[in-house]
Amino acid sequence: MPTPFDLSFAILGFIAVTCGAAYFNRGFTRRMAEGDPDARRNWYRGTMVGEWALAALAIATWHAERRPWSALGLVPPTDWRLYVGAGLAVVVAALLLRQTAKFRRLAPDRLERLVPKFAGVELVVPHSVREYQWFMAVSWTAGVCEELLYRGFLTWVVAAYMGTAAALLIVSLAFGLGHAYQGRSGVVKTGVVGLLLGCIVLLSGWLIPAIIIHALIDLSSGVAGFIVLGEGNRRLVAE
Repeated sequence: MPTPFDLSFAILGFIAVTCGAAYFNRGFTRRMAEGDPDARRNWYRGTMVGEWALAALAIATWHAERRPWSALGLVPPTDWRLYVGAGLAVVVAALLLRQTAKFRRLAPDRLERLVPKFAGVELVVPHSVREYQWFMAVSWTAGVCEELLYRGFLTWVVAAYMGTAAALLIVSLAFGLGHAYQGRSGVVKTGVVGLLLGCIVLLSGWLIPAIIIHALIDLSSGVAGFIVLGEGNRRLVAE
């Protein structure tokens, strides 16, 4: 059963994520408007520091209470669920790799028509090679830390009071609100993705497939954004 500290950490952590994201996004948007060439890189770096700090605190709290790691979803199952989780990760990876390959083959005029599709996330996706490299690290950070915090710790806390089904819905909503900087449609999309990831964790019994899938989704989005909006597009035009 969660302790008062667990409950406080879950509530304050969610507030810190949502309010912190809104605060830093305003500053980030302002610096982008001012033409700061390091604004996007600094935003990536700040995101990584914040998420790893929260994840480390969650792990430390779990260890201090001597709870089983299986309850957090970090121990792989030994039955059929192992193969289900691994299979889902492989299938999603194959689909995303195929999608990325399609983006790379698109002609410049087709890429230009895709620009409106990135409305709401155009400031977040990488535009330069250096930003692209940082975004790769951010994607894996999000995969590991956000799954540990949302589908692991926060789901465990909410489920202890309201049951698993309610926890999946509530945490998915919280996950969507944590991405409010992407706009209303971004909240809905990430909320749906969070719900699907929660179902994957419930079905497979561990976090690793969800971590991999989450990271790959972010990586794929970053690659697509770089190709359509960034230097990847200009290089294709030049060719």
